[in-house]
Amino acid sequence: VGVNQVAVSDDGIHTLIWDNLQAGGNGGGSTNINISHCSHLISLAWPVLTTACFAYRITNDSSLTNLSNPLLDSVASTYRVADDSLLPIVSNPKLRIANGNFGIYNNTSLTAIYDSAMVAYNGSVTLTGNGSIVHLWLGTIGTLKNLSSSLDLSVNSLDVTSVNALLHLLVSLDGTNGTTLWTGTLDLSGGTNAIPTGVGLTDTLALGIRGCAIITN
Repeated sequence: VGVNQVAVSDDGIHTLIWDNLQAGGNGGGSTNINISHCSHLISLAWPVLTTACFAYRITNDSSLTNLSNPLLDSVASTYRVADDSLLPIVSNPKLRIANGNFGIYNNTSLTAIYDSAMVAYNGSVTLTGNGSIVHLWLGTIGTLKNLSSSLDLSVNSLDVTSVNALLHLLVSLDGTNGTTLWTGTLDLSGGTNAIPTGVGLTDTLALGIRGCAIITN
């Protein structure tokens, strides 16, 4: 089914499973999802949600430890997972398109972000202040085609494998094979983000020659 607005701010809720929210709003509109300030919410799941979202915001849910949207394909506006202090992982295994601002930030227990199926980030990308994050997968070479803005990954704790893999992914956005040439800024400063090594250093140099700015610790 489709609805136009899903908004929850209720401290009495521990588990939310929207097992019938799938796509689109009434009459072909879009669904705006806003789950915020639910201090007792532990688990949140959208088992069949695909392309319904106008905006997707999961914020300030201080007890949230499980967030599941296994079929989410695209977000037409803002995607935001922020200030969820106990959330350990953000995984969007089917997400391909983010058309608005894409933000995952200030989640202090977050250790990993997995968005391996992404085709296009068509807005800003802000993934900052996740002080425990080690693993990051923003896309796959050959699948990701467009990154339209700079990347703010400051004040994180990414390991060297994630840093080097991200740099290699950015190099692959070279204007060939259906990709859009990326010429933005990557900010890896602050926190304990690893410094590029080996191939990562080579990729940093190649991006600099292209006109990109790579800021590291």
